[in-house]
Amino acid sequence: MEPLRSKLTTITLATLLASCATLPSSSASLPPPLPASQTPSATPPQWLATVRAMWTEQAIASDVTQTPSGTPTADLRLLSQEGPWIAFASDEGLWVADAQNRVVKRILSVSGPAYRSISFSGSSDRGALAFAEPPPQGDYTASGDPIFNTPAPGAESSLFVVYLPSTTLHEVSPLLAPAQAIAIATQFPFEQGTHGWYRHPDAWYLTEQIRAAYGRPGSLAWSPDGSQLAFTASIYGTTSDLYLFDSGTGRLSRLSTGPTQAASPIWSPDGRYIVHKAIEDFNTGERSGNDIVSGLWSAAADGSSSILLAPGDIRPVAWLSATDLLAYKWVWPCDSFNLAVVNVATGQSRPLWQGPFEAVAADPLSGAILLGNPYEGNEICPSSAPLGLFLIRADGTPPTRLADYDFTQLWYYVPPIEWSEPLRLFIVQGRRLYTTEGQLSTPSTRKREPWDSLATSDAFCNKSWSSDHSMLALSDDSNVYLARTPDFSPQVLSQGHSGLCAYGMQWVLPSGG
Repeated sequence: MEPLRSKLTTITLATLLASCATLPSSSASLPPPLPASQTPSATPPQWLATVRAMWTEQAIASDVTQTPSGTPTADLRLLSQEGPWIAFASDEGLWVADAQNRVVKRILSVSGPAYRSISFSGSSDRGALAFAEPPPQGDYTASGDPIFNTPAPGAESSLFVVYLPSTTLHEVSPLLAPAQAIAIATQFPFEQGTHGWYRHPDAWYLTEQIRAAYGRPGSLAWSPDGSQLAFTASIYGTTSDLYLFDSGTGRLSRLSTGPTQAASPIWSPDGRYIVHKAIEDFNTGERSGNDIVSGLWSAAADGSSSILLAPGDIRPVAWLSATDLLAYKWVWPCDSFNLAVVNVATGQSRPLWQGPFEAVAADPLSGAILLGNPYEGNEICPSSAPLGLFLIRADGTPPTRLADYDFTQLWYYVPPIEWSEPLRLFIVQGRRLYTTEGQLSTPSTRKREPWDSLATSDAFCNKSWSSDHSMLALSDDSNVYLARTPDFSPQVLSQGHSGLCAYGMQWVLPSGG
């Protein structure tokens, strides 16, 4: 296989500024079905046995809770049978908090380098929580050259599922299968030097690309009904593909194949389609800038079709229907650009906004979209788009200007414009509220709810409502809080963490939702 690095091409500004046009909606060739055996065999090269493993990582199922001082201590209490549970990650590992009896368990303990990303997803049924072990980290010589950092085949990260309230780990699949790790190493042999065995630069690069695909947050997602898990992995082939795990039968199926890395799967509301990115080059620290994305794809969950929705770095915003996805194109140095509605079944698109903007949010029920644009056009990013805060309709109604809009940086992880489902209002820059009709909402024009101040507060980087909106989980970068009906007074659930803002939090529901 030709090294991915050689496939990177220079993207012209004209190409970057092109609108979100889609390719004809023809089905791409589908990958062959998986063989009966999920673990293909391969014979390691002779030299592989002589390479000493530089770093290993194992999932540790340790039950801990947080004392008021923030120091983890053993907790023998059990999670409640009823649920629901709150899953969250920090730099120290993956955690589950019980909303009923306030027990906190650590499912995965992370050690080693200070920052190691964790990807996880909570389901809407059966109490299923899936997570990808963090990828192994590289080791380097005194001169800064990377050394072979993959232990013997079988020691790469795996995909696990926990069925709460049990904390037993169930291994689903390796995320970089031993046969594929061997194939990469065989294609790009090692070299022996003063400090030991050195990995070929292209082998190191390709392995790090696969690890970025499965290791970053957002690499796996449960279907709306909680029965199937979409995830990215290199089980067959030497790049990351999109796979499907059926939690009822345990069956794995592959939905994509090709020279790029599949990444960031999201499900359509009806569970029929999985939208994912195709990455030409993850920025794993070797260069400045963002990931290089070749396009956004839609794969039918039953494996019947796979189509390219649009080329370039297309970023989803919200689902407006079972098949209509609101998305925009990200282009450097113009950032968010050209908002459109894309049909994931046909690949057809309908433009709603031409030009740059800073932030956008949508209400799926009414089709109302709020967009803020503080950017004037210039020689690098020419634009005739007007400035201000605009109400846009998914049906193509011309935008309505509501107010001035200035660039404002809040929490890095909090968008300047959000849609709040419990409030049924747009929150603009953490302080202004707008209805789906574009009217400014004030305390004098609407009934105040006990959770109003929490929904609009900029003290929290993560906010997640329970399915019945009776509880609100929140966090800053160090502490997790739970607010519940009737007064929604936030109470500390777990404290003393690091890096909570980077991972988010998700509710995990028991059987029957």
